[in-house]
Amino acid sequence: MKNVLKLIGIIAFAAIIGFSFAACGSSGDDNTTPSVPQTPGNTKTIVSIAVTTPPTKTEYNLGETFDPAGLVVTATYSDGTSEAITGYSTSGFSSATTGNKIIIVTYQEKTAEFTVNVIDPSLPTVAAPTASPTGGTYATAQNVTLTTTTGGAAIYYTINGTEPTKGSTPYTTAINIGVTTTLKAFAVKAGMNDSDIITAVYTIDSGTDPGPGPGQGTRPTITTTSPLPNATVGIPYSTTLTATGDTPITWSLDGSTLPTGLTLSPEGVISGTPTTGDGIATPISFKATNAAGYDQKSLYITIDTLPDFNTIAAFKTWLDAKPANTAATAYGVKLGVSNLGSFPDDGSVGKTLTSNSGKYVSLDISGSTVTTINDSTFCVLAGSIYTGCATITSITLPNTLTSINNNAFRSCNNLAEINVTSTNTAYSSEDGVLYNKAKTTLVMYPVAKKSSTFTIPGGVTEIGNYAFRACNNLTGVTIPDGVTGIGTNAFEACLYITSVTIPNSVTSIGASAFSNCNSLASVTLPNNITSISNNTFRYCAQLTSINIPASVTSIGENAFNSCEKLTIVTFNNINSTFNANSFPGTGLSEAYSAEGGGIGTYKLTGSTWSKQN
Repeated sequence: MKNVLKLIGIIAFAAIIGFSFAACGSSGDDNTTPSVPQTPGNTKTIVSIAVTTPPTKTEYNLGETFDPAGLVVTATYSDGTSEAITGYSTSGFSSATTGNKIIIVTYQEKTAEFTVNVIDPSLPTVAAPTASPTGGTYATAQNVTLTTTTGGAAIYYTINGTEPTKGSTPYTTAINIGVTTTLKAFAVKAGMNDSDIITAVYTIDSGTDPGPGPGQGTRPTITTTSPLPNATVGIPYSTTLTATGDTPITWSLDGSTLPTGLTLSPEGVISGTPTTGDGIATPISFKATNAAGYDQKSLYITIDTLPDFNTIAAFKTWLDAKPANTAATAYGVKLGVSNLGSFPDDGSVGKTLTSNSGKYVSLDISGSTVTTINDSTFCVLAGSIYTGCATITSITLPNTLTSINNNAFRSCNNLAEINVTSTNTAYSSEDGVLYNKAKTTLVMYPVAKKSSTFTIPGGVTEIGNYAFRACNNLTGVTIPDGVTGIGTNAFEACLYITSVTIPNSVTSIGASAFSNCNSLASVTLPNNITSISNNTFRYCAQLTSINIPASVTSIGENAFNSCEKLTIVTFNNINSTFNANSFPGTGLSEAYSAEGGGIGTYKLTGSTWSKQN
C-alpha cells in the first residue's frame, strides 16, 4: 500500500520522515558540520528542512527495521538556495506496535515530520478514507466529507498539513474549507491495522481577492491580543482565537507555520503538544475569513522548556512560588529522583502537590529511578475516603517502574494522560492510556481523559483492576472479542455509561466491576461466565432487567442489591445459587427455590418476587 493516497489536485508532503543511519551520522546526534562553509561575508542561515524524496518503503511489519533507501532530505537557506543534506538526527520510529508513526527529523535545530505505517500482517487493514469532493482548485468554499468502506471505523483528520494521530480531530460531519487547506486523514478500527494516511490540498480561488473589506456584510476583526498563552514542550496545549464579524469565520495560517506539535483548527483552536522550544517569543500570522472578507494579525507565542529538578525540595520551592493556573495551562515539570515519598508525608511529591492547591502540573518522572507507585504515593485512604492529587493533569513514567498499585492515582480527578518511556519492560502506553508491555492488559484509563466513548484495542485480553474507575467522561466502552477477564472494580463509578455488552470471550468478571454505574440501564452478560461476583452491579440505579446466562451457577452477595429499578430477572440454569442479599426486594431466592431452581422470568412486585407464567 502507498503511505500517501493521491487525490485529485495538489498532493503535498508537508511533514517529513528520517532516520539516522551509518551514512547520516550516529543515531540521536545533531549534525554539527554546516552544509554551507561559513566564510567571511557568507552569513546565510538555514530556514527549513524538507523531504524532497520520501523513502521507498513506507509500510513495515511488526519488528522490522527502518530502510532509508531513497530518502532525500533538503535544506533551504535564507538566500533562497537549497541542497540535499546528511547528518540529521531522527526520533519516533518503532515497529514494536502497529499504527501510523510520526517521525521527527532534526537538523541544526530545524525539524520536519513524516509518517510510516506499521502493520500486523496477520490482521486486516482498515480501508483508507476517501474525500469528497477530491482535492483541487475551487472558486468557492467546499464542504468535504470523509468516508471509508470499512464499517465501524473511526476517521481522524488535520487541516493544516500536519500528520494526523488518534488524538487529532475525529471526523463527525462535513468539513467546511473556505481557504487554501491541506487535509490529511486516516481510519482506525479495533482489531485491525490503521489505514494509510491520505492527503488532499484544496485551493480556494474565486479569481478575485476578497480583500480586507468592506464586502456584503461585516468582515472579521481579530480580537485576540498578543502574546498568546505560553506553551511548554511535552505538555498538551489549547487556546482559542477570537474575532468579531459575520459567521461562519474560518481560521488559517497566513504564510506562517506553528511550532512543531501544534495545529490550528478552522474554528480557531490552537492545540497539540509542542515537541521543541527555546523560550523565545515567535510571531505567527493568522487569517480570519468570512464571506465579507478577511483580517490578518500577527500574534506571538513562546514555547518554554521543562524545568528539571533533582530533589522534591527544589521542586517544592519552585512550585510554591508559581501563581495558580488551570488544568489547560498546567506547569510542565521534570523530576529526577529515586523516591517520590509517601503522601501525605512532608517532603513527598504528593504533599507538595496537594499543598499547592490550584497549581496544576504535568509531571514527567521519566528521568527518575522509581520502581513502584503505591497507594501512598499520590493518594491516601483516610477512613473510607480517598484523597488524591487533584492537580496532576498528566504523568510520564520511567523505564525503571515495575509495579503500580491499584489505587495509585485514585481521586486524581484531573489526570488525563499516562505515558511511559518506550524502554520500560513492564508497561506501555498509547494515546495516554496505560497497558502492560505486551498490551494484553489495559492497566489504567485516565479519569479525566477527554473521550465520550472508547474502544479497547484488539489484542487486549484483560481489563485490569480499577482500570476505568470513576471515568466520568465516558458514556460508552466497546469491549472487543478476545477479552477474557474484567478485573475487580474495573468500571466502578463510571457514572455516565448507559449500556454494556460483554462479549462471550469473557469468562470472569471481578467483584464490584460495575458497581455505582448510576446510568447503566442495559447489560448483556456473556454465555461463558460461571459466577457473578459480590457487588458486581450494586447501585446500578437505572438497571431494570437482567438475563442470567445458563453458564452461571452462583451469584455473589449484593451482586444486584440496591438496583432500585431492577424488577425483572430471567434465569436460564436450574443450578444457580444466591442469597437474599443478591437482589433488591425480598424472596427471590425463596421463589426460585420453590420452583426447584426453575428456569424462567421472575418479577418484583412491591417488595416481593414471583415467577411469571
